[in-house]
Amino acid sequence: MSQPQRPIAKKRKDLRWFKFRLKFYALSGVFGLILIGVFYLFRYTPMFQIKSIGINGADKEESKALLADFKQSVFKTTSAKLFGTDSYFAVSEEEISTEKYESIKIDKKLFKHEASITVVPRNRLGIWCREGDAGTSCWFFDDKEGIAIEETLEGEGHLIIKIVEKNNEKVVAGETLINKKFFERIKKIIDGTSKIDLDVKRFEINTGYQEFSAIITGGAKIIFSLRFDPEKESLSALSKILNENSLSSISYIDLSVENKLYIKRK
Repeated sequence: MSQPQRPIAKKRKDLRWFKFRLKFYALSGVFGLILIGVFYLFRYTPMFQIKSIGINGADKEESKALLADFKQSVFKTTSAKLFGTDSYFAVSEEEISTEKYESIKIDKKLFKHEASITVVPRNRLGIWCREGDAGTSCWFFDDKEGIAIEETLEGEGHLIIKIVEKNNEKVVAGETLINKKFFERIKKIIDGTSKIDLDVKRFEINTGYQEFSAIITGGAKIIFSLRFDPEKESLSALSKILNENSLSSISYIDLSVENKLYIKRK
């Protein structure tokens, strides 16, 4: 008597499975249509498009180069490939730094359909010339970290700070030319010799001996050490020496040994 019920139970089970699959396919279709609609909204409607890009802190030529670099970087992003290079979502709000710029900050405004790039250029302290077996390479460097900004011609004169270093290591744009501690002491020496009103022709650095020298117009040489802070004693000692002596009578002043000084007269 129970045997005829088996086909009925199987039919009911098959019907439930059919309804489940029908609902699943229907919901999947609806969900797929929603995704397509959302993608179309983000990809093609003007609502999410960046229509203008402004650049603050750079001149006309630099702005052109920055804009070209910006578009190139946006073009490589996954969001740009999905939504287009003009999409609001393709532009990343971030702050970065480069060899030329201390800060590059990108802001975007959805309802104004615009993005702005604000740049802070690195302040150039002087020229750093590295002399090696392959020749001399001179670079502008910044006043905060001693970062190589861009290559330039070798220059010399009273209006520009020039540092000469014998080193075969290649200069890389965006990298520091010397460690932070030594660079801070170099800046103190440059500032201190300027306050004493010395007529410095150029500075020379010997990283092996950790010495930094000021070559004075007329030939005198003043040797400082980078191993200790020049403000503690060296600069005040130099000022006292120059108050009591004329540089024209001195060949060199050696301040490279802490708490000691040596003077060689002509």
